[in-house]
Amino acid sequence: MGRTRLAKAVAIDLEARISFSEQKKKELILYVESLKKKHQNNEISYSRFIEILYKKNNGRTIKEWINFYDSDIKKVKKLLKKQKAKIIQGKTITIITTIFILTILLSNISFI
Repeated sequence: MGRTRLAKAVAIDLEARISFSEQKKKELILYVESLKKKHQNNEISYSRFIEILYKKNNGRTIKEWINFYDSDIKKVKKLLKKQKAKIIQGKTITIITTIFILTILLSNISFI
């Protein structure tokens, strides 16, 4: 039972991580779109547009951050799938054990 709770807690953390990565990816895409509109409206020059796109923030460009969040989402979804399988496995074992115990108890009661 404890392992199932642990698997559920891990699954909740993984879902939060997926949500965070999706939100950050969406924010970056919206930022790039706003930069593109500014360039189209001549609010910023093309060279400034390119400079912003290729400027590294915390070691990555905007495109690299989007790719990072994309790959992180895929990786975490695989981990989440494994955790959900553990949860189902734990529930299945509990159900089978309960049925087995009930069967033994009922068979003992019928002999009395």
